[in-house]
Formats: sequence, C-alpha cells, structure tokens
Amino acid sequence: MPWKTAGSLLSRHRKTLIDEEDCHSIRDLLNNGFSFREALDLLETEQNQKVFSIIRRNLENGEEAGSFLSEFLPVQYRSHFACFLRFLNLADSLSLSITVADEDKKEKENLVKQLFYPALLFFAGTIGILIFTKFCFPPLISMMESFRVDPSGSILLARMMEMLSFTLLTLAGCAAVMVLLLKRPGSAMKYYGAFAKRHPHSLPVTITSLDFVRFYHEASRMEPSTRKVLKLLEENVQKPLTSHIACLVEVKLQEGCSFEKAMETEWLDPMLRRFVKTAVYASNLNEMLESYLQLARKRVQQKTKRLTAIVQVCAYGIIGMVLILVYQVLMLPMSMLSQF
Repeated sequence: MPWKTAGSLLSRHRKTLIDEEDCHSIRDLLNNGFSFREALDLLETEQNQKVFSIIRRNLENGEEAGSFLSEFLPVQYRSHFACFLRFLNLADSLSLSITVADEDKKEKENLVKQLFYPALLFFAGTIGILIFTKFCFPPLISMMESFRVDPSGSILLARMMEMLSFTLLTLAGCAAVMVLLLKRPGSAMKYYGAFAKRHPHSLPVTITSLDFVRFYHEASRMEPSTRKVLKLLEENVQKPLTSHIACLVEVKLQEGCSFEKAMETEWLDPMLRRFVKTAVYASNLNEMLESYLQLARKRVQQKTKRLTAIVQVCAYGIIGMVLILVYQVLMLPMSMLSQF
C-alpha cells in the first residue's frame, strides 16, 4: 500500500534532514505563494538532492507533506512544526517553527556569550587555588619549618583559600544540578510557581514572560483568534512553562474572565500585566506587546550584566588571592634569609 511504502522510506532515511538554510528558503517561497513541490524544484542542489528526492517519492505515493515533513526537519524545528500543524497550514506552521526556534537560539547564544568569559575566569581561578594549595604549598611549608620560620600565617591563608574554593565549587555544582533537574519533565513546573510568587521581578520570571509574549505575538500574526493562539501555546511541549501559562489563561477565559483578568497570574511578570491592562483600554494589544518585548529584552540584558558583573568580581577576587599566594611564595626566600 502507498502509506506503507512512504513509511518504509521515512524510517530508512530518518537521519537525512533538510538543513536550516533550505528550511528558511522553503519558508520564504511558501510565503510568497509557491507550492511545496515548486519550492523543492527551485531549491534543489547536489547537497539536498537526496533528501528532496525522498520527499518527492512520499508525495508521489499520496502522502500529504504535513504528515511526514517534520521527520525531515532539523531537530530544533521538528517538535514545534508537528504541534503547530494541528492548527495552522503548512506554510504558517513552518514559518512559526523557524521563527520561534531561531529566536530561542539567539536568546540562548546571547546569554551564553555574556556569561562565558566571567564563568571561565571563575572556574580557572578556583581550580588554580585548589591545585596550588594541594600540590605547591605543602613542600613550601615543609621548607619553612626546616628553616624554623613560623608558617602559621601562610597555613591559615592557604586553608582559607582552600575552603573558599571548595565552597564556591560546591555552590556552582549545586547550581548546575538544579539546572539539570529543572530540565527534567515536570520539574520546572513544580518549582517555578513558588519561585515566581516570591521573586516576581527576577531574571527567570522576566525571561519566561518574554518567551510567552514573544511566542504569543508571533502566533497571533498567523492566527487572529486568541483562543487558537492559546491552544497553540498549550500544545507546544517543548516549552512547558509557556504551555502551562497559556493553560492558566485559557481556563480563566473559559470561566468568563476578560483577557486582562486572565493575564493576572503570578507566573508572569507584573509589568506585563500592566502593559496588557493598558493595551485593553487603548485597544492596541499588538503594539503594547511589541513595546513590552523591547523593554523586557533591555531588562534581561541589564540583569544579565549585573549577574556577569558579580561573577567577574568573584573571579577577579579569586585571581587576586592566587596572586597573593604566589607573592608570598616568592617572598619566602627573603623571609628565610632574614632569619639569619
């Protein structure tokens, strides 16, 4: 049967994917009125000929493009596309998947870029102190004792540095474990609500609200119905927090609350609630959401800069302590000679 042939082709070539550049080009052509088959014909090259030929065979066997295309998309687009296709057409689903995934990637890259250098300094300094106190300091202490030089001050300083290093590494390890735990299904849902209630203006709440609004704003361009947009957000399993917030808003709307009241949840940034309230009275929700996105991005940058400044101060402090230890080691011969 045709569907069995298509299925066997799909499983046999599951690892053959359309690259990101071709995905963007297909999206652009579909948005400009070309059909999916026409887009494949126009974009075919030696590099993508294999995957395009597999897709054509599936189409010739009677399969709809939406029923199998997600398996040929890059991983970052795949789950979004499969979710959006339940509510939108092929072109809009692909376009929204690419927009959401690319924006996520951009936000993460900016965050990593800002934190990488301070984090590298922090870990290099901390590990440097541990190595120095564990392997370099004991022989020096023994040498001081052999010359009858009191090493108590140096020993105390070394122990303090070692304890500080262990403490900082332990805190960093706990933070890493928490991040890994929050990535597990259901964990973020379990802890985020309580955290957002206690720290409504914190960086995680701002980032989550920014993510929700960005997703809602992009989806509303494809689908003007608020209910359908919220359904899109609810079905997106890749973003559990955004999905849960959309569910909370949808429940309140079903209870008869206005959109303004439905958005009054502790899971969202208080400033976003004020923006929505103003937008309802001004009847320009999309414009207000765009303004919130711009302001929220600036707030995220400012808070990230503060965080990186704190990490940098800790890193420079650790490096300074290493320099003090090295200075003391360099001065040991002078101290020993002064005893004679």
